[in-house]
Amino acid sequence: MNGADTDAAAFPVGAAVETVEDLRSGRADGPLYRVVGVQGALRDVRRVETATGVLDGIEMRFLTAELRPVRASIMRRYEALRARRVLAQYRQAAATDADDFAIVEELLDSAQTLAALVLDGPDDDDGAVATSGFVSDIDGAYVLQIDTTEATRRVRVFINDGTVYDGDPETDEPPGAHYRGAGWEDGRRLWNVRSLMTGETSTFRATGQADAIAQYLDVVASNLLAWAEPEQTAARCEECGAATAELESPRHGPTCSLNPANVIEGATG
Repeated sequence: MNGADTDAAAFPVGAAVETVEDLRSGRADGPLYRVVGVQGALRDVRRVETATGVLDGIEMRFLTAELRPVRASIMRRYEALRARRVLAQYRQAAATDADDFAIVEELLDSAQTLAALVLDGPDDDDGAVATSGFVSDIDGAYVLQIDTTEATRRVRVFINDGTVYDGDPETDEPPGAHYRGAGWEDGRRLWNVRSLMTGETSTFRATGQADAIAQYLDVVASNLLAWAEPEQTAARCEECGAATAELESPRHGPTCSLNPANVIEGATG
C-alpha cells in the first residue's frame, strides 16, 4: 500500500489493525493491534495479549501507511479470547449466588461453547491471502490491495466476469503465467512446441502456431554457431599453370610437356 494512497482518516480509535512488518514477515497469523490514539496521520497502537485478548505492552506509534485492516480470522480469534475472559469473570460472579444467576449460567455455557468453536474448531481461513480496500488520495480511484505470502502460490483474480490475473505473484509478471484472456499482447496465448529430435517441450506466448515455431527457431538459432571452412589452395603446374599437381594428366595445357599427348609424341620422336 502506498503511503500517499492511505486515507488519513482511516483507523480511528478502537480499530483493529496489523502492521506492515507483520505482513512482510509472511506470518499466516500475525498479532492484533488496537488503535488507542490518533494524531493526524499518526496512530498510537497497543498490542493485544495473545492469551486473554486484553491490551498489553507499551503504546507504539505508526503512520497510517504502515497499518492494515486486520484479517477476519485474527479478529474472530481475539474477540473469542476476549469473550472467554469475560465469561470467566461472570462465571466467578455467578458462583456466589446460583439461584439468581441460573439463566446467566446457561447463557455463559452457550457463549463458552461458541468461543471454543471459534478458537479450537477448523479454520477455513488459512491466512494465505489478505485483502483490503481504500480510496486513493491521488485520483479518487478505489484500490483493492491483495497481500500474499510465499505459501500462497497460484492466485486467480476476477473483476465481475473477467480474469485480470492468474499466476504465482512470487514468480510471475502480471498478468500471470496462466493468464489466457483475449487482448493481452495482441491476442497472444500460450503455445507448446516439442522437438521431435530431443523430446523437449518449450512454451511460448504467441499469436498462433507459426509465431510459436518462429520463436522456437529463434531460440535454437541463438544456441548455434556456424562458420565457413577455409578453402584449400590447389597446387598448380609450374609449366602451364593448370590446377593440378599430377605428373601426367589431360588437365595440363595442350602445349605442356606433362599433357599425355605431348609425352607420347616426345617418346616416339
